[in-house]
Amino acid sequence: MNKKELLQEVKAYRERKKSLINYLSIRTENELISRRSTYQFTISSYNYEKCRVRHTEGAGIYLFEAEFSNIYKSWELSYAGSEKDKMISWFSLLKQLWGSVEFSPLLYLNRAKEHYSYINEFNRYKNGFIPLYLGKSKNVFERIQTHYDGFYDGTYGLRLKERIGFRDLTLQVSSSALWELGADDLYPLVSEVEKELRRKMNPISGKQ
Repeated sequence: MNKKELLQEVKAYRERKKSLINYLSIRTENELISRRSTYQFTISSYNYEKCRVRHTEGAGIYLFEAEFSNIYKSWELSYAGSEKDKMISWFSLLKQLWGSVEFSPLLYLNRAKEHYSYINEFNRYKNGFIPLYLGKSKNVFERIQTHYDGFYDGTYGLRLKERIGFRDLTLQVSSSALWELGADDLYPLVSEVEKELRRKMNPISGKQ
């Protein structure tokens, strides 16, 4: 194979890879938003077995979401500031609810703003679930469990049991299996899918 042929092969490989990532990203996004494999819970009602039957123990992507509507509506009734400062005031409360927990991801207000609107019907904090954290794992269920119970294995986690401000929230976690990419040499492609979905979904915590 000469240099020209090699460059053509590399170009073809990149095009095939791009097409594959695009296909898997769309498939994964559709499965997450359709909530085909979803477990809904509160921090006090989390059940290991009910969660386990919903999620793969193989490779895949998972998405935690939180419903803030009750807290938001209660806060809104007592809010006495200007409309201009309303979003800033809400995000200040959101950071308080998130709190500061060791070995856990930060809350990013630049992403949180993507889900806020001054028009009520488009304000997802008032209506529906907010993407909280998007992640990947070779064992999705096991990783979800560590996010809940806070077991520290050298990676950051949500440590939900320790988040006092989230105890009254309804949470849910959805997942999409990527069994095709479970092998060690293919698993890095899961990161590519994760990156694409993070760009689209704007989870308010986790990697930038």
